[in-house]
Amino acid sequence: MGTGDFNLDGYTDIVVANWIGASVSILLNNGDGTFAAYQDYPVGPYPFSVTVGDYNQDGHPDMATGNSQEVSILMNNGDGTFESYIYYALTGTPGRVNTADYNQDSYPDISVARVWNHTVAILMNNGDGTFAHNIDYPTVNIPISLATADFNKDGFPDISTGNRGSSTISVLINNGDGTFAGHVDYATASWLTSHTVGDFNQDSYPDVSAASWDDVTVSVLLNNGDGSLAGRIDYYQPERPTSITVSDLNQDGFPDIATVSYYNGYDTVSILINNEDGTFVFSDNQYKIGSGPTGIASGDFNQDGLPDLVVSNGVGNSVSVLINNSSPEFDTDGDGIPDDQDLCPLEDATGLDADLDGCIDTSDGLIDLINQLPPDALADELKNSLITKVRNADKQGTKENICAAVNILETFQIEVEAQRISKIVNETATELINYADNLIVQYLDSLPFGETCGP
Repeated sequence: MGTGDFNLDGYTDIVVANWIGASVSILLNNGDGTFAAYQDYPVGPYPFSVTVGDYNQDGHPDMATGNSQEVSILMNNGDGTFESYIYYALTGTPGRVNTADYNQDSYPDISVARVWNHTVAILMNNGDGTFAHNIDYPTVNIPISLATADFNKDGFPDISTGNRGSSTISVLINNGDGTFAGHVDYATASWLTSHTVGDFNQDSYPDVSAASWDDVTVSVLLNNGDGSLAGRIDYYQPERPTSITVSDLNQDGFPDIATVSYYNGYDTVSILINNEDGTFVFSDNQYKIGSGPTGIASGDFNQDGLPDLVVSNGVGNSVSVLINNSSPEFDTDGDGIPDDQDLCPLEDATGLDADLDGCIDTSDGLIDLINQLPPDALADELKNSLITKVRNADKQGTKENICAAVNILETFQIEVEAQRISKIVNETATELINYADNLIVQYLDSLPFGETCGP
């Protein structure tokens, strides 16, 4: 599915590709975030996805779909209606389609993930809204999803594919002329269903997030600042995700992640809120939608400055529109206090608040307490080791880093107990030990299901 202002009335409209009906449905915005009845336009057989771009540069957004063995192009008539489609033949089964100006000639081109050919096809715009014959670039097994971003910040858009057969992300760097270097692959969790890009840690380099069905996770791969991606960090979902999108839902300047899940009647949208550093925490709020959700996108449908969400429901033959109310919808910890008024919006601190400040205990909070102790209360070696290891665990949550942090926290607790009364006031010692306990629980909870730090 996709979004665009097709009739140029200033309001975002919706387009959905209909696999069975060999058509796209256009839902024009009524100007208030509600939508008029759909209008269908035929395309080629079995359209898997749709993308939007002004291909003939007339100021009106056009559409392209990836169909069985072809790409269909629908040109806008200038009023939000569309001409009959023109098709460009492709062998194999296209997956996702995407629009970007790959050769920087001011005319948007089209990329297509070719699922069973294990390639990405590029159709270059001829400069008039027609397209040259496709040029193919290898990926790896079953590239089911596709996203474009300038990963190495050279001014030319690069391509990434999400590969279901190998559970990887492939990145193809633009050579600076609309051709592409060989793919470089990065592991995700198992059975990838969808991926997208966003600058999660606001370092100006695009990162990747990927939804995985088998492992019931979202994997986040941060950009190393050179177009390559760091190892994944996984966030477990309430249920199996089918699609993913990125938008700054709570307007804090950091992109958040929204997913849809479709399994055993569990038809919901889940939100991962950015901690403002490229790490994420799940919102306690989930949103029931229509039956069999298969796609999700964002757009400001009611023009209130807040990004909303739209979901295509494959089984229910409908779309679900979720209007962003900011509050109380974005009460991340479910404590009844809107995020923009909550001093601790990311998680309910009940049972995890050793210093009684009303906020979730953090490694920084423990370090602040340690720094308030008398200089000789703890050995410098222990303090320095603790600081290093908990910060490593916070920055890169690998099992090795998490278990190293847990071990040093347990050693710290033993030493604090040994210094109780003699060098550390009794109440302070209890607070420090409880605080360390809470951090240990949090670190162990972040390990993949079934894993521990024990022998």
